Amino acid sequence: MVERQHVTESRLQDSLATLRLRDSALGAISQGVSIADAAGRITCTNRACEQMTGNAAEEMSGRTAGMLQGPGTNPARRKALRDAIADAVPFHGELLNYRRDGTSFWNEFSVTPVFDPHGRPTHSVGVMRDVTARRHTEAELLLASKLFEQISEGFMVTDAEGRILKVNRAFSSIARSRHSVGNRVFLLRAATMRRSSRTCGTRSRFMAFGRARSGTAASVGRSTCSDCR
Repeated sequence: MVERQHVTESRLQDSLATLRLRDSALGAISQGVSIADAAGRITCTNRACEQMTGNAAEEMSGRTAGMLQGPGTNPARRKALRDAIADAVPFHGELLNYRRDGTSFWNEFSVTPVFDPHGRPTHSVGVMRDVTARRHTEAELLLASKLFEQISEGFMVTDAEGRILKVNRAFSSIARSRHSVGNRVFLLRAATMRRSSRTCGTRSRFMAFGRARSGTAASVGRSTCSDCR
């Protein structure tokens, strides 16, 4: 009886040590982590998850990831997440989620199922990362790219050595070339000057580009000559 009690206490101590180790590990992870049962009900979260969502651990306990979804969450992505949890298969995607105060954030969310020795799903581990800043940057870059192509003035971007990195359609039309990317500005200037003996705004601006040197990684120039279009 004493020996059996000793074994039980030893196992209990081992279990407590494992729990402390788990809590320490989860607390050290910068990404949000949640552990759910086979039905998708949250049983454990780390501090990063609580900070990211604005919900305390006890507020999330027993609830599903659906508590973070709202009117802007894509229905197809929401269904894909539910189906993945129900079928015990991995999931990875980006969803628009909502914090406790109602503010939204883009959540890069992955779910990995956990199985017992018999292959039955027992839990799932969810890892979340706030990618709102990246999504906003991507949207701004896409808008800038569209404006760059659609603007009526000719624009080009060069590196510090004067090599052309990018030109828009208007610039290609003004320069009468679609093969200027990668060339140096003074080569484009020389080719343009050979094509025409006229003194025009385009040539003078190309010459100005050729003389310009930038100490930064890239510089931007433009041309607005309408005679050479």
